[in-house]
This record gives sequence, structure tokens and C-alpha cells, in this order.
Amino acid sequence: MTDLKTSFDRWFKGEMKKNFLLSEPFIFASQNLLKYKFIALTSLFQKRSIIEAEREYHLSYTPADWNVNKSLDPWQIDISYSTDFKQQHFEKEIAGTERVIECYSCSGAGKNTCSNCGGKRELKCSTCYGSCQVKCGSCSGRGNITCNNCYGRAESKYNCTRCGGRGIISCANCQNGYLTCSGCSGRGMVRCKTCNGNGEIKCNKCNGKGRLIEYDILNAENFVSTEHFDLLEDGLKREHVNFFKPLAALEERFNLIDINRETINIEDIPQKILKIQPDKIKEIFQGHLAKSLEILKNHSCRKLEMVFGVVSIDELYKIAYTYGGKSFEVTFFKSEDCFYAPENPWEDFRKNVACEIEQHHKKGNKMATLQKINLYKKMNISTVRTEVIKEEILQSYAKRDVLILILPYLLSGIVLGLMFKVDKDGLVVVFILNIIPFAWIIYKRHKRRRDKIPPMRLYPRKIK
Repeated sequence: MTDLKTSFDRWFKGEMKKNFLLSEPFIFASQNLLKYKFIALTSLFQKRSIIEAEREYHLSYTPADWNVNKSLDPWQIDISYSTDFKQQHFEKEIAGTERVIECYSCSGAGKNTCSNCGGKRELKCSTCYGSCQVKCGSCSGRGNITCNNCYGRAESKYNCTRCGGRGIISCANCQNGYLTCSGCSGRGMVRCKTCNGNGEIKCNKCNGKGRLIEYDILNAENFVSTEHFDLLEDGLKREHVNFFKPLAALEERFNLIDINRETINIEDIPQKILKIQPDKIKEIFQGHLAKSLEILKNHSCRKLEMVFGVVSIDELYKIAYTYGGKSFEVTFFKSEDCFYAPENPWEDFRKNVACEIEQHHKKGNKMATLQKINLYKKMNISTVRTEVIKEEILQSYAKRDVLILILPYLLSGIVLGLMFKVDKDGLVVVFILNIIPFAWIIYKRHKRRRDKIPPMRLYPRKIK
């Protein structure tokens, strides 16, 4: 009792520092032990199969090493594996199963037809697209250019001796507007770069050797099948278990089966487990047994182990206390020194504050509502709803201020403009200079409303 009360006092003081001080003392009422039991029936299965794999052939392999493939029983091969109750995967190469096979990628040739040129060794030129010619860049394929003596001008081309009055001359860089393609030297085809003009490339699977070494691998996979249930005593709720998560490991484990047995009888269940809740235990046992037998119909599967796991937790306490005439409860997990209290005086007070502010807001008393919100926020008492209400009120005040002040602003600007007979540009300057003091007034009014707190202290007190 003393240890629990000391832990509760420490938690309560910590919550006051985290939230805010309370003006009244709490009253420790009672404590109750909440027992929790978790029971699980788990089977560990292993599935085995033999798969084929290949690696590169080396000349060091001699015919004496070339073994013929033979039928193997995967359950007669020794393999190291973990019996932890979780899904795992293991592999082991089976010695003496190596054999030389023909490479299935190249059919033993060591090389494959080039996929780029299709074995033709050449490709159509990507510059001229097989036409062997490209358009001249100097004349743009026209075959002639403007005369560089008269420049084709009408007043001078008729007397030009270079172009004979035509205004154009033949292009000296090409014939009829086209040049021989430099990419393929006028052939229209280029050598394939992928196969270097051979039409074939080395097989990547066998590295050009035409053969592979094939061998067998034992593939083993562990998987589990589980049935479980838990017992919650009066006062212990599912949310408490989900919050504390006490199932770190099985407290007691009862092994019921090994690799030499495939099934068990109901009499094999330890009486220590069976007496907890016999009907429920027998129900999950029968269901789990039926599921296991269904899995074992697959001849590649075997059961390695079956266990009953039992967790009994006797460290959960429900502590009742009163504050301000109202009763509260807190759940305490002793081994973790952890408290769970979704309902507490601080949350209760926040709900009351939110209701009070909501009532002021509904009555339309904006200034009183703002003052209450600012006061409670200064004492670290705020909710999302109260902040939304505050922003709504501040925006309504800002709109009102703009509407109230915009009229004298416009009138004063017009009066100043008429008095000094300013032009259009000067009127803009007057308006800009005139808006500064009004904007400053609106800003200060908005800031004062945002931070204004009434000159009185309300319960509770803020921690200094």
C-alpha cells in the first residue's frame, strides 16, 4: 500500500508540473489488483524442398566429378536451423550433386545471335537512314546560294559578271544540294557496335563456355500456426492491455511435441494450463489440431514443435482517488512504473473551460470570450476549439476595423488632393502616405485584442 501510494504521489506531482497546479488536495481512496492471463498454443512447422541452381563451368572439373542426378529425400539431409517460433528461411548446398549440363541460354554454343542487328552484322546508318546522302548545310539542299558579289539585288545583279544576272550561283560544297554521308561513307549501312560486326555475342549465362555446373540446394522454410486467448479480470479493460503491452515474452512454456511426433492427445496438456479455463482450452486445442493436420497433408511439411505458452501478470493495479468531490481512476503497471489515466482532473478542467468559453461565444460577448481564452492560454490551458474561436473573433474585429477606418481614409485623401490640387501621380503618393498611420492603428488594435488579459486571477494557478 505504501509503495503504491508513494508512486501515485510522484505521478500526481509530475502531472501538475506538466499541466498546471491544482488548488485542492487529492484523496487516495483505494487500490485493487487486476490479474491478467494470456494463453497461446503455437506449432512450428518446416517445409522442405530441393531446388536446382547453376554456376559457371570451370575446366578444373573432370569427368570424375560429374555425378548423375539421383532422387533425394529432403528430410534425410542434415541442416542446422533455429527453432525460434517465427518465420525463417534456410538454404544448404547438397554435396555430391554437381553435374555438367549444356547451357540452356545458348544451347551449348557459347554465343548468341546479336539482339541489336539480328545477326546481320550491319545496321542502317542513323545519319542518312540508308540513302547514302545528306542535305547540304550551306545551301539547305537547293544546290545554289545567293551571289556573294551582287547579293541578288535587282539594281545590280543584271550587270554582275559572277552570276550573269541570275542573282544566284551554284553551291561549291555539294552536287545538286546533297553530300555523301560521312557516317557510312556513302554505303548506307554501318557496322553493329554491339557485336563489333560479328553478328554474335558471348553468352552471359555460361560466359562463352557452352556448359554450366548444376547442383541441388535444400530449401527449408519455418512457419508458425497460433491460437490464443486472454483473460481480463473485472476492472481491466482492453485499452489498458493495449496501452501497457505487457507481453514481452512467454513466462512459462510447455513443450508438447518434437520432430518425431505428428500429433498429441488432449491428455498431454499440462493440468496447470487446463484448469485455468478448461472449456476454452479444449476448444482452441481441437481447432488448432484440425488446422495442423490440414497443413501436414502436404508431404513436404512436418511439425517440429508444439508449445503452450502462458503469461500471468499480477502487477496491474487500479487506483481510485477523488478530487474536488469527483471520483477518478488510474491504472498502474508496477514493473514498468507506468500510469494510464485517460480521465483526470486536468482533462476534466479543460472540458469545463471549453464549455465556459463556448457559452460566452454563443452569447456573442466577443471581448469577454477573448479575455477568457487569453487568460487560460497563459496558464497552459488551451484546446483546438478555443483557438478556432479566438481566430474567428479576431478576424471579425479586423474586418470591422477596416470597414470603419476605410471611410475617413478615403475622405482625408480626397480632401488633401483637392486642397493642394495635386496631379494623378501626386495623389497616389498622398494615398500611400495617408495609409501608413491607419494601418498602424489597425495593427495595434488587433495585437491588443490578441493578448489582452483581464486584471484578475482565476483558478488554477500557473506554475512559475
